[in-house]
Order: sequence, then structure tokens, then C-alpha cells
Amino acid sequence: MIHHPDQSVIYEPLLREKAAGEHEGKPIGCTEHEARKRGIPFRAFKGQGGESWLDVQARAATFLDTLLARHIDSGPIRILVVSHGGWLMELRNAMRLREGRPEYYANTSKNTALYVVRFVRTSEGIKQHSLLTNDASHLA
Repeated sequence: MIHHPDQSVIYEPLLREKAAGEHEGKPIGCTEHEARKRGIPFRAFKGQGGESWLDVQARAATFLDTLLARHIDSGPIRILVVSHGGWLMELRNAMRLREGRPEYYANTSKNTALYVVRFVRTSEGIKQHSLLTNDASHLA
């Protein structure tokens, strides 16, 4: 892996792809079909040994809370996070919930898409400002 010589790579398990459990390797959409069949909301459904999208969102929120706790008062720093599109969608949902906005469920996040977000502590709490969203031009 090539990286900046003055920076280290940190592998963080909280950023892993959604665990599909018994549905691992099966066609996309099989978990949604199974959730409907069982009468379980899709975002809450998890197959045996897997996790739900709500579980992934909780992991993303934990990651964000940990990152902010460690770095919000460190001054301007840059942190690169690389993950899967589904995890990125749930990070965006966690960020929306922090602002009191509703989640969205249509995953338009591309794998390894770039999002640039600035977090700033103010007298009213931590504010977030999206500067770049879902940019995959580096893949072209």
C-alpha cells in the first residue's frame, strides 16, 4: 500500500462492510425479500450471523463520535476514511441524525466516493459542513 511517508495507515474495524451472515455471497436484494417475507422492516432485518443496516449505522455513529472526541479540539487536521458505499450511506445517516434531520434510505453513495466534511465546535455544539459529496471522479 502506498501512503504518505509522514502518515500512518490505521485499519479500523468499525468501517467494515455490512456483515450479511447467512446471506453472504447471495444476490443483492435477497435480504430485502427475506425481510418482507418475515414482516420485518428492511433496515432492522438481519440474517443469522449478520447485522442490520441499523447496526451498521450504529457502528458509523460510534466511529464518528470517537473521531470527534479525539480530534475536534486538535485544530485543523485532515483525516481520510475509506469504506464501502453502504457504510458511507450510514455515516451520512448518522450525521443527519446529529443535526435532527431524518435518515434517507436510497443508497447513492459510491464505493470509495469522496466526501469532505468540516466539523467545528461552536458555542451551540459541534457543527458539520459538507464541502464535497459523493465524488467518484478519482475512479475515472
